[in-house]
Amino acid sequence: MFLRFVRFDNESTRNERAKTDKAAPIRDMWTMLNENLKKHYKPNESITVDEQLFPYKGHTKFTQFMPSKPAKYSIKIFWECDSSNAYPLQGQIYTGKPLDGQRQVNVGEKTVLDLVQFYKGSGRNITTDNFFTSLQLARFLNSWHMTLVGSVRKNKPWLPSNMQASKDRAILSKNFAFRENETLCSYVPKRNKSVVLLSSMHGTAEVEKNLTAKPSIIKYYNKTKSGVDTMDKMVTEYTTKRRTNRWPQRRWNIMKTLDALIADDFF
Repeated sequence: MFLRFVRFDNESTRNERAKTDKAAPIRDMWTMLNENLKKHYKPNESITVDEQLFPYKGHTKFTQFMPSKPAKYSIKIFWECDSSNAYPLQGQIYTGKPLDGQRQVNVGEKTVLDLVQFYKGSGRNITTDNFFTSLQLARFLNSWHMTLVGSVRKNKPWLPSNMQASKDRAILSKNFAFRENETLCSYVPKRNKSVVLLSSMHGTAEVEKNLTAKPSIIKYYNKTKSGVDTMDKMVTEYTTKRRTNRWPQRRWNIMKTLDALIADDFF
């Protein structure tokens, strides 16, 4: 009975605020959560930025439909987490196309900069997947005295041809490219497949001394890439969500779960 009357903001002003913010019904609570997450924890030297898909089939103005994902209907949240223990530092709800209808460009790059600007000048590294990684992002972070390590999509126009997979490249072969503060690395784990990473943290062609002979860039990326995935797994395992068709109530469930995890020292 109590849940029927729960509200998270001023209902009398909600319609006016919703004209400029699709997430208006929970914006105040979401802002409060982010402020508390940052205020009570100082992250280690590496931060992971990635997305979380929160399953929800109800009606919102920004529900994502992705048929290739296990949860086809979801609310997307971009998170930054401590790479070493998956502590969530800040989350940004993706509300889709702006209300003015203008097409968004460089969404991944802008998202990373919005999330990590609180740590500007700290010297920390940011680890991202291929949705976010770009040369421009690496250079922008460098101007903030921060570094980037991330996987790269193969269709990037600035990617040299020798970074791509080909029949002529041997298994476990490696190609490197260096330019000022950026290093590109291409590694072939199996035939006709290459893994390409961009790093502004590494400046050498160092590789592991073992059978796989992986570049150090890939080793570092594998070590720091799963911060958000680990957080998402823990939220799912210790969930407090209840069945509801009201999306503000649905979002409130994840806030309660994060509070419970942090209070119980799961991170």
